[in-house]
Amino acid sequence: QDITKIINNNLNKLKNKYNELEINISKNIVNELIDESEYPTYGARKIEKIIKNKLENIIIDQILENKETINIDSILSK
Repeated sequence: QDITKIINNNLNKLKNKYNELEINISKNIVNELIDESEYPTYGARKIEKIIKNKLENIIIDQILENKETINIDSILSK
């Protein structure tokens, strides 16, 4: 599916940006991003914004906690 390729490409860019860290992103993140982006309505436009606003914020929070390995299981608010 094209949207999955777009998401995986953006996730790889994010991992490369923080390549000094070990970043593990759960496979269910792809489905969460599709749901959050409202892909059927808005297309892929919102995906990059969601990755920056949610995933990157999680990574930054983990960096501030001095973690070298970052595991992201979900982007949904708890």
